[in-house]
Amino acid sequence: LSKEWGVPYVVTEHTGPFSKVVNSTFKRISVKKIMENANAVLAVSNHLKNEILNNKIQPQRIEVTYNPVDTELFLMKENKHYKNIVFAGRMDENKGALRALKAFHLFYKANTDWTLTFCGEGIEMNSIKQYVKDEDLKEVIIIKGMLKEEEVAHEFQQADIFISPTQYESFGLAIAEAMSCGLPVITTITTAPPEYVNDSCGILLDVDNIEEMAEALSNMVANLDKYDANSIRASIVNQFGVSNFGQRLLSIYKSL
Repeated sequence: LSKEWGVPYVVTEHTGPFSKVVNSTFKRISVKKIMENANAVLAVSNHLKNEILNNKIQPQRIEVTYNPVDTELFLMKENKHYKNIVFAGRMDENKGALRALKAFHLFYKANTDWTLTFCGEGIEMNSIKQYVKDEDLKEVIIIKGMLKEEEVAHEFQQADIFISPTQYESFGLAIAEAMSCGLPVITTITTAPPEYVNDSCGILLDVDNIEEMAEALSNMVANLDKYDANSIRASIVNQFGVSNFGQRLLSIYKSL
């Protein structure tokens, strides 16, 4: 269509790990051709941009746009403590729902007035329910299942901390959405989250270290008042709010 109509074409890439996109000879050749013939390739993080380049794909132009966050839906939580930690995402090995539960269990032994809420579904659900039953945690683990976006926003607004022990994120939309509600976050030091999570808004850690994760929860709870919810939200609005994102995207398209 680009050739037939004489118009530019743009590829927006958000799949991660990028190795999934080029995991066969046919895919690698096809993706390389598509991206290198595009007038621009837009990646949702610097990490993903580097993955593309490291696969010996050389687009004419590659820009990092990040992802838009609906900051009009994911609004600031009320200025009070709920003593609730929230996880949102697929319940699988990559997202780390079971790791979050095990870390919370260690943390809970000294913080018995806190709860953990899960939003999502996935293959770890049965293991999580079994763990909750075996460890008698049913009074403090809240499993919401799959929710609509507005319901997820409500759960974020009823929490104090967001936990995402993910192995890989090409961007990490749920993390940014939680921050849009003013929540400090605990997440992985690898892949894309360090591009917008720092000491002022969260803790970055080794995703596979359950003890370190539990310690991070304890440290964050002990210093919760030091995290400025308004500043956390502002960082997301300024970087990823729909208006600013739209202007950034529009300027790229106009330049082609």
